[in-house]
Amino acid sequence: MFDLIPFRKDRNFRGLIPDGLWENFFDTGFPASIENPAAGMRVDIREEDDRYLIEADLPGFKKEDIGIQMNDNRITITAEHNEDFEERGDSYLRRERRSGKLARSFVVDNVKHDGVSAGYENGVLRVFLPKENKQPSKNKKIDIQ
Repeated sequence: MFDLIPFRKDRNFRGLIPDGLWENFFDTGFPASIENPAAGMRVDIREEDDRYLIEADLPGFKKEDIGIQMNDNRITITAEHNEDFEERGDSYLRRERRSGKLARSFVVDNVKHDGVSAGYENGVLRVFLPKENKQPSKNKKIDIQ
């Protein structure tokens, strides 16, 4: 079955054929389009008293499909999914394949690298980044002479 694509008012629709139809042909709002792959992974980042929390929506992925790497002050979340499906009947054969890869990176500061942990449940990845508890820099006004 095919999915419907919602009408967007910003498509400059005039008459039967909108202006710029061919320029916008591939920009139809699919979740993980080539031009905006970040649209496929929705992420919320929260700051709590003693840690930061990253919550990424990754429905349909298995825990084994997800990777998290931390290099210096950059954390990268990747998710890759490969699926083969084959169905046979009396007079038909259907075989489909699909694959996809999502990745998001964030620069984080004031994080204890050895205390980072993660959990995945019901399609939501939670990454816990404990704060390093650095002393906040003191603000000082400097007079110009």
